Amino acid sequence: MEPGSKEPARPKLAAGAQKMTARRQSFTLIEMLVVILLIVLLAALVIPATNGIARSEALANAQQMVEGQINLARQTAISGALPVEVRFYSYPDTTGSTDFHALQIWRWQAAGAALPLGNVIKLPGSIIMLDNGTGSNLSGGRSTLLDTTLQRTSTPSDPQLPGFSGTYQIASFIYSPDGSTNLAVGGGWHLTLANKQPAPPAAPGVPPDFATIQLDPLLGTTRSYRPGL
Repeated sequence: MEPGSKEPARPKLAAGAQKMTARRQSFTLIEMLVVILLIVLLAALVIPATNGIARSEALANAQQMVEGQINLARQTAISGALPVEVRFYSYPDTTGSTDFHALQIWRWQAAGAALPLGNVIKLPGSIIMLDNGTGSNLSGGRSTLLDTTLQRTSTPSDPQLPGFSGTYQIASFIYSPDGSTNLAVGGGWHLTLANKQPAPPAAPGVPPDFATIQLDPLLGTTRSYRPGL
């Protein structure tokens, strides 16, 4: 274009074409509502699935954690030639629930005193130990390691638990230096873990997802079972 010359006028769009162009450049209210509805529907489908995966992973981690501590207690008793106690703890959590949800192992000294071998281990997420007999029908009628005959209330000589200063319940059993336990022989023993949400059954039964650790009282060995795995 030469200096001083005017730019040729651009052809004007017809009124109908202008309206169509403006409509393409912006969302209508109905279109925005449809998009929002689709987002809500997708979230309703994805969030429960994501929560389910997280609960499943927490249960798997808890199973490995508990079984690992039980096996560590047995190995320590054999290698150290001293009794080792496995303690399960029930105390109020942040929601006020008193389910069993923590454990710790203790070594008994020759002088008769017990010393902790590590810190109190709290189960991840909303995982709890069931003390209502759940899982016994899946483990050959085995008794639960949280049986009332194995429980006692803490005394002033017991240590305070992290973040809790009141009394609490303890369920425990002891490994001997030969790898056996002080549990009654016959029928075997088990411990069932499950997610607190959704709520597990209050009476003996099978929760939607669970993990059962079975313990041979004579050999002291464990094996685990989880449905679908």
